[in-house]
Amino acid sequence: MVEGVKLNEEGLKSITRNILIGEKEKAPNSIIRYFRIEPNGNSRLESHPQDYEVIVLHGKGKVHIAEKLTEITP
Repeated sequence: MVEGVKLNEEGLKSITRNILIGEKEKAPNSIIRYFRIEPNGNSRLESHPQDYEVIVLHGKGKVHIAEKLTEITP
């Protein structure tokens, strides 16, 4: 069982982060995380030089992709 950490940062609302694979698993160059966003929760708009993948397992949401707001579902 992976322990989740409730995030309490500016711009984040009702989010729990679970690190599935990371430094503890001796994967210094890779990380796999699972985020649970409760209904009416949100993350903040961020930009990074590396690519990111988002996989929706339950529910629905919206993501910004190339200046466009896109609906996402499983």
